[in-house]
Amino acid sequence: MNAYEKLEEGLSEIEKSLQKTLSPITPDPRFVNRLKTRLITEPAVILDENPLAWIYLIISFGMFIGVFIFWMIRKMVRLGKLRGITQAYPGG
Repeated sequence: MNAYEKLEEGLSEIEKSLQKTLSPITPDPRFVNRLKTRLITEPAVILDENPLAWIYLIISFGMFIGVFIFWMIRKMVRLGKLRGITQAYPGG
């Protein structure tokens, strides 16, 4: 007996055991038809637009740009490139 025959015999035993244990059922035709339709048709993917996410993104971007500009001006003042402007405003 080769490996294929042993496998076939083992599967046959499993099938017999399952046939004794499990009883067949008839599925609800509405369920089967709905499942068939869902499997055959391509799903329409619709992503919900979240306006709150866009607001957060715009605010975050604006804050980033503001901090960047503040940092650049401060760096330019420290390097002396805006010495004339800072002398006009003694508090700055």
